[in-house]
Amino acid sequence: MCTMSSLVTPSPPSLSYEQFFKSATDFEPYPYQLKFHQRDPNTIHTLIAPTGLGKTECFTVDWLWGR
Repeated sequence: MCTMSSLVTPSPPSLSYEQFFKSATDFEPYPYQLKFHQRDPNTIHTLIAPTGLGKTECFTVDWLWGR
């Protein structure tokens, strides 16, 4: 049964961020992707990386982790 309190109270993640990233993308996270995840979310960050190195996954998986 789904109650309002179960919708509001987040449960602790059962996977580490690295495991979550791999399950979402089928790839191990690059070191810069882990560093981005550990950043202070209250500061502005710029990510510069060549095409094809996972910038979209970096932002998307980090956003999904926080949901």
